[in-house]
Amino acid sequence: MNPTRHAAAILGAACFCLALALAGCGDGGKSSGKSTGKSAMVSAVGSYGDVALVVSDPRLDPLLERARGLLAPNETFVLKTEPTYRFRTFTDKNWQDARNYRNVIMAVRWGDGGAVQGAAKKLLPKDALERALAGRGEVFTLRDPWLHSQVAFVAVARDADALVTLLNRQAPVLSAILAADINRRIVDDHRRQGLLADPAARQWRRFGFSVELPAAYRENQSEPGGFPGVEWLRTDGSTRGLTVSWEPASSPESQLLDQQFLVAMRERLGKALHQETIEQESFAWSQEKVAGLPAVKLAGSWVDAETQVGGPFRCYFVADPAGGRVYCFDLLVYAPQSEKMDDFRRLRAILETVSFREPA
Repeated sequence: MNPTRHAAAILGAACFCLALALAGCGDGGKSSGKSTGKSAMVSAVGSYGDVALVVSDPRLDPLLERARGLLAPNETFVLKTEPTYRFRTFTDKNWQDARNYRNVIMAVRWGDGGAVQGAAKKLLPKDALERALAGRGEVFTLRDPWLHSQVAFVAVARDADALVTLLNRQAPVLSAILAADINRRIVDDHRRQGLLADPAARQWRRFGFSVELPAAYRENQSEPGGFPGVEWLRTDGSTRGLTVSWEPASSPESQLLDQQFLVAMRERLGKALHQETIEQESFAWSQEKVAGLPAVKLAGSWVDAETQVGGPFRCYFVADPAGGRVYCFDLLVYAPQSEKMDDFRRLRAILETVSFREPA
């Protein structure tokens, strides 16, 4: 065969296979929402902060504004506010473009007909759909419905009021599910793409914990001047990093209740590893879980006294009773004039890999 024609044939076959993977896996989650071999061939694209909203009727879009606000509250980073997620609406004419997104919400008023209703019918088990439509509607969570690394929420109801009420009521729950699922998918991404070559056993011996960091990070400093802390950075584009410090405590879990202790701990970390001060008037406290463990979150802003630059921080305090320590995991993003939500989201996912147990 002519070499040129042979190369063209191979390229054409590859393109055909890719087209099949992108366009031909719509039936993959019909009975269970689980991916088939086809849907796992190609991963969804774009940012984890983007959400495709698919509606069976364009007139539903403005009615879902409150649900979007409940699902994606704004985050404040010092002086700037960013949405937790960015929405783009798709309807019958272009709904298939939504299948490429990592996060998808389908809002279907049953009876509208059309391609969106048809897609939902293919995705959902018949008995579950009948049950939902016999009542006031239901929201279903499907993982990898069309592509790998994807989650979709499919909300169905027989009338618009029921559909809107359903999504308003379920929005906080869906927000928690989405955040946890994004953490899981980001961790999977990091593992596939490659991790920093620092074995967990070595980390645990050095610091009392282990954590999975992408290969793009590097250890920037460790226990400077004897201070019990370590910092990993990534500096391609914006500066992102994880800084950790630890302090002994006779009752680590009780220390999580002492905000003065936690603030002083974060101040020492900032001074020793960042040469910064933190502004107490900016503080916002909340309770969370990190890798399944109770944690206290402190959000605020920092300032470098010498250079007069600053930015937001998010730190998480976690107790390790077995090791007799309290840990401060500080997420660093320095990206002037740029959005920071996606960077903080990826750093937050890294925390889900933290372990205080000695590796086997």
